[in-house]
Amino acid sequence: RIDDAYATQVVLGAALGLIGAFFAFLFAVFHAHIMDLVGDLGLLDNSQAITRALLGGFVIVGLGLLMPQTLFWGEFEFQTLSNLGP
Repeated sequence: RIDDAYATQVVLGAALGLIGAFFAFLFAVFHAHIMDLVGDLGLLDNSQAITRALLGGFVIVGLGLLMPQTLFWGEFEFQTLSNLGP
């Protein structure tokens, strides 16, 4: 309840919300640039689906080679997510 919240908690929540909004903005800008790049390469046409999938696979593998944790940190969380439990 809002009656039980301190002013510092509300300000901290607002600050975290602004930080989250900033990262959402960065993601939107990054996504727009990637879509422009993919469009310029002519990969948005469904006849290029295999090429687009291969490019995506190379990107995912490249990220996995640079940061292996991004591929495997969630492997033990599937049971928790599927059961919606702790």
